[in-house]
Amino acid sequence: MLDLIETKRKELHFIAFKYGLSSRRVIRCSQELDELILYHQINDLSNERTQIVS
Repeated sequence: MLDLIETKRKELHFIAFKYGLSSRRVIRCSQELDELILYHQINDLSNERTQIVS
């Protein structure tokens, strides 16, 4: 998951440089990156809770 997040960050940097910060592509990629990070954080919290209960 962290590799996917890093790849998306690199993609965001590339398209922001190429198309400008306010382009639709940048906004969409930024939203996708936010979703990946949130998904990763939720999974980490879930795993921590599972370990505490066990």
